[in-house]
Amino acid sequence: MDKGFKQYERRIARQFGVHRTPLSGRNSRHTASDTLHARLFIDTKVRREVRTLWRLFRAIECLARQEQKHPVLIVKVPRGDDQDSIVACRLKDLKAVADEVKGDHADG
Repeated sequence: MDKGFKQYERRIARQFGVHRTPLSGRNSRHTASDTLHARLFIDTKVRREVRTLWRLFRAIECLARQEQKHPVLIVKVPRGDDQDSIVACRLKDLKAVADEVKGDHADG
């Protein structure tokens, strides 16, 4: 039976319409990414150390849901370049967030 992280990688790959990279990333001779996506380098992690990020995200998620909006958390290091920020959203909200970034549904 597969380890939990392999099952997770497989489920995430399916969400993007591709397959999980066989073996372990760099050992596969295909790509170091966890998926065989042609344009996205997708790396999945199952970690307990993301508690702070989750706390921040859940706080804005409650506020966003009250306003019927998709929550998006954008984090950067102090004095860092804005364009180097990390964006976090729930996978189920990713398409809606991407559509907004492209301007498909923007209203202000």
